[in-house]
Amino acid sequence: MNERKITDKEIELLRPYTKKRKVLHWGKPSMVTPCLINTVFGNGKQLMGFQTLNNRPKYYLVLVDSKTPIDNNNDDALDEFFEKHFGIFPDVIYQAIEEEYGNANDIENGYDHENNNNSPCRKFNKGADCCQCDKEYDCKWTKWPALNCDCGCSWWQEASTKELKKCFQKHKERK
Repeated sequence: MNERKITDKEIELLRPYTKKRKVLHWGKPSMVTPCLINTVFGNGKQLMGFQTLNNRPKYYLVLVDSKTPIDNNNDDALDEFFEKHFGIFPDVIYQAIEEEYGNANDIENGYDHENNNNSPCRKFNKGADCCQCDKEYDCKWTKWPALNCDCGCSWWQEASTKELKKCFQKHKERK
């Protein structure tokens, strides 16, 4: 099994899962727009919800292999599956997020915005030296969807293989 980049077709088909929605966090309602990760692990026929504890209630969506054992009650099975096929879980997910959106925890250590073509920093995009905003934490790079993972994560099955197949089939029928 390999990792690959998500296709434009998959992004289009997953659009319903990336719409803004109401979620509950500690009983408090919040509006959240899930963030789709561009790295696909395996055949991409199962959709995993993935959330760092620091980013709650916001969360990422990751396409994973249909055989991925997504079960928060059985961490060992998921760890073994990922390690066998992709690398250490959740580190490979963290890495995919960080490569795409940066790492909020690296700001203080001089994260180099210039080497990221998609830097969301307001001041950098206006041509200013981004280091000026790091001290004030006024940089979008420190905010969602930048990775902020210094205290753990959780995951769940957002859509099963069967649900994704149905979603993809509806899309074909509309064309």
